[in-house]
Amino acid sequence: ALTEVRPFETWEGRNPAERLVQFYLQRLPLGMAWYGGLTYLDTLNPEAVRAFLGSTHEVYRAAFGEDFGGLIPGVFTDEPSLFIPFFEEAETRRWRLPWTDGFAEHFAAENGYDLFPHLPALFFDLEDCERVRYAYWRTVSRRFLTSYTFQVADWCEARGLKLTGHLLSEDTLAGQIGSSGAAMPHYAAMQQPGVDKLGRGHGGAGSLLAFKQLDSIVCQTGKERALCEIYGCAGQAFAHAGRKWLADWALCLGVTALNPHLAAYSLRGPRKRDYPPALSFQQPWWPENKLVADYAARLSYALSQGRRVADILVVHPLGSAWCLYRPDPHPELQALDEALDALLHGLMRVQRDFHLYDEALLGEGVTLGEVARDGEGVKLRVGEMAYRAVVVPPSLTLTRRTTELLRAFAASGGAVLALEPLPTRLDGQRVEGSVLPSETMTATLETLPRLLDERLPYRARIPEEPGIWVHQRLLDDGRELYFIANTELEPREAVTVQLRGGGGLERWNAETGEATPLPSVERGNITELRLDFAPAESHLLVRHPEEPPFRSK
Repeated sequence: ALTEVRPFETWEGRNPAERLVQFYLQRLPLGMAWYGGLTYLDTLNPEAVRAFLGSTHEVYRAAFGEDFGGLIPGVFTDEPSLFIPFFEEAETRRWRLPWTDGFAEHFAAENGYDLFPHLPALFFDLEDCERVRYAYWRTVSRRFLTSYTFQVADWCEARGLKLTGHLLSEDTLAGQIGSSGAAMPHYAAMQQPGVDKLGRGHGGAGSLLAFKQLDSIVCQTGKERALCEIYGCAGQAFAHAGRKWLADWALCLGVTALNPHLAAYSLRGPRKRDYPPALSFQQPWWPENKLVADYAARLSYALSQGRRVADILVVHPLGSAWCLYRPDPHPELQALDEALDALLHGLMRVQRDFHLYDEALLGEGVTLGEVARDGEGVKLRVGEMAYRAVVVPPSLTLTRRTTELLRAFAASGGAVLALEPLPTRLDGQRVEGSVLPSETMTATLETLPRLLDERLPYRARIPEEPGIWVHQRLLDDGRELYFIANTELEPREAVTVQLRGGGGLERWNAETGEATPLPSVERGNITELRLDFAPAESHLLVRHPEEPPFRSK
């Protein structure tokens, strides 16, 4: 392992244990079959991106511009990335990081020092390498955002189009750093941001993170819809039941526009094996597709109405991941990814919905954080959302802005909880003293639900049912909407559902569009009812706070 570096001057008098480490600028070659014999775009170069828009988007505008904003509502960008390393062997990819012409000068202007003497810190665990890595990835992330996504989104906005689509490898900390630096700021830039859901299952590493990143930005910035490209790689035999199951899971996590993958004009040759299923007329069940399509459309509309209700704000530990990231596998970064995934799943399993606080986004001034107070008490406001408790996951660093907000929130009586290890750096740099406010409560995955209950009364609870998740909304007319989904493929019978507050409940049937009264009882300030859940079944409930509970006949 490399533990110490010095500038190379001469081979004379060299210690035999020393090794020469050299860095080279590599340009992606022409002739890549995946890119039609050409190569990938330099997405860190704003001039290259402008040329890309001129050679693609402008060509479409010349041919179809009269339909922009109407028949053609938007442009889908599929997996834009810092660079594409797939053409090389894995051993070679371990030693590559994104770069572009003029980046060294750009880094110096942004950070106040020359990056070249510190390049080894990006690849090796040297003393205080965290500071250099944080600065490098923050700079790369902002450059990608401004060079590519801002330009494409602005081009679309000026022509009545929506930029939609999704990034590459957005579902883990390690994956999104290597592909985009930071995913959430791009969602804020897009008019209709989205994520990708591959395969026929859920629950894998990072699957929850990708969706909650999207959900958080859409709600905090007040965007109309959250898109999900879904069902790719699920296989040709993946039909109605599986599609409903995955749709419910995605909708419960905040998606409000399903983009099925894919509908092919033809299945000739290798097309039938191109990341199936093919969701079109070639399927024998196509005449019944309306069953799933109408169901998803009703739910998507219902779950895009009113305002999302989520009381907990989880500070995104991407800055900490920047500090740890190397282009080769890093066990400490993997542990950080796993700890975050366990925290997010732990919250959903006790029906504690949450959003993520993106420090990179706030640093760009896209949305604001401030302490506010209403009838429910002190809250931390982020854009159009307001949260009643903040959870800091295992971390190394926070931004100075985040620390100031947390201290103001805690001093006003807001609940701040943190899981170890606690952060010891600000903006990647070591500091003296505690980073978190003195009022912070230290928690574990096991104690967090109890600590939240002590400081934050639950809104919805389904005791002893970790596989049943809840999405809550407050509609503009004061009614409350609850989407309650069984995310597992096992039945759950006579499940007790507890909702804080009173009123009469209806069940809205998304399969038929019918609404029927739902019997319930009030125990103090809790509405209680019993529901059965078949495998992958869900219930869409609407509560009328001004009406008495409906009784069983």
